[in-house]
Amino acid sequence: MITGIFPALQLLQQSHLAYWFIAATLLAIIVAAVDGPIAAFLIKSFPTATRYTGVSVSYNLGAAIFGGLSPGLLIALQHHLSMPNLLAEYLLFSAVIMLIALFIMRN
Repeated sequence: MITGIFPALQLLQQSHLAYWFIAATLLAIIVAAVDGPIAAFLIKSFPTATRYTGVSVSYNLGAAIFGGLSPGLLIALQHHLSMPNLLAEYLLFSAVIMLIALFIMRN
């Protein structure tokens, strides 16, 4: 995400359809890199007795808050702040927070 989000969003701003396909492929690779290992990460994050509840609550609460509120919030902020790279900066900030959280959980 950190290295690929700015190029992908720049490609999406081009008028040629081939650039959109390249950007979609790049974004799909980024999503797959997160969605692939997330199940194993979540399973190892909770003890057996609370695993089902811990995984379901943490995953779905995070998806609801960040996945549900982010699009509307970002559109409103971009409209009022006139920041053309707001989406990329938000995703970059999210990726950095995830790296910090992974580092803390690893140690």
